[in-house]
Amino acid sequence: MPKARSNATAYFAFSDPHGCLRPVLEGLKSAGFDPINPNHCLIVAGDLFDRGPEPYGLYQYLKSLPRLILVKGNHEDCLLQMLKRGYPKPYDFQNKTIETLFQLTGASYDEAFDLAGRLPLNGFAGDNEQLKPFEEASANPRVQEVVAWINEKFLNYYQTTHHVIIHSSIPLTPSWRKADEASWFQARWCNPIEEYRHNVYRPIWAEHKKVVIGHFHTHLLFDFLDPPPPIGQPPGGGNHI
Repeated sequence: MPKARSNATAYFAFSDPHGCLRPVLEGLKSAGFDPINPNHCLIVAGDLFDRGPEPYGLYQYLKSLPRLILVKGNHEDCLLQMLKRGYPKPYDFQNKTIETLFQLTGASYDEAFDLAGRLPLNGFAGDNEQLKPFEEASANPRVQEVVAWINEKFLNYYQTTHHVIIHSSIPLTPSWRKADEASWFQARWCNPIEEYRHNVYRPIWAEHKKVVIGHFHTHLLFDFLDPPPPIGQPPGGGNHI
């Protein structure tokens, strides 16, 4: 996003850090973000956790910022659903959500990987001894602290004068802003290229706003929106994302 005038809010936005604190700090420094500056505000468009080595450190840093807007991603949903369910499912192993759970308790990445490997892929039985590490981690105060933060601070979307910030898509309802949580949950898993192709973002464009999204590989999205032109011709443009 372009920086605003000095007397207006300057928004800095990124998405999908996936538990990686160092690249976030480096990227924000490179972009000129200053948390002390009262005109600087940071927006994160979801997927803070899973796969990276520092989920709790990332949480601590973001929580310390005085001006922060958080938009929920599908990986926040994964963590909340797994804990509510009381046991992991196979996709929690694939998405590395189970490792995130153990990392949030203070375990290192390697320790979390080892603990996750001891759990049953389908641990349904309440008397399953193998699930005890999962249950203990779920009750850990640091985990409960992060869960409360997600439930309290994360939004389905955020909008400025010229932009709407979402994780991936918007619900297919007559009034997407008023959609229920189940509809937003589904929207956060959508492929932005397919959503763009089917004009799902049209209600936002009709308001003369641009869409800011995460969830997907940026280079793939822009290759689709603005494919490389033939040799000797200038690149295209004019998209609403």
